[in-house]
Amino acid sequence: MIPYIGTSNDSKIFYLNHNSKIIGDLYYSSLQHAEVHLSSGQLFTFSNTEEWNSAIELKENERTLLTTQLGWNGIDMEIIGSQKRYLLKMRKYFNGPYFLLDESGHELFTVDIVFKWSKKDFKYTFNPAPYFDNLHNKELILFSAMHGINYYLSILYSGN
Repeated sequence: MIPYIGTSNDSKIFYLNHNSKIIGDLYYSSLQHAEVHLSSGQLFTFSNTEEWNSAIELKENERTLLTTQLGWNGIDMEIIGSQKRYLLKMRKYFNGPYFLLDESGHELFTVDIVFKWSKKDFKYTFNPAPYFDNLHNKELILFSAMHGINYYLSILYSGN
């Protein structure tokens, strides 16, 4: 399977590519607000929904498409309407790699991350399982995973 690659060299804009084609970008205006711009022209927004900032919604216009919740077991994702749930977890505390499980416990992808904090360089390599490309909304799942990992790491490393 061809990996999906997420990169950033300024920690504000993250580009997602697959097979040398740009899928879109994840742009942070702040940690609590980010936008996904797909190459198709679609625009989505991430915003925090709780006082403690542990719940995040992905919306298209005002319609919520996906919710994420940070928890002790990982990052729980739910696609609204389909009621499909996924869990993004780490294999090792702090340094990953991460992996995404469906409700049946099947691994959909792993995520290897390389950070160069001093240069603000980030590289995410999403290694999909053979059936991942058949999922509906796979791009939104990838962007939600990248945003969830960014958010989780920013909390860990900021001491909040």
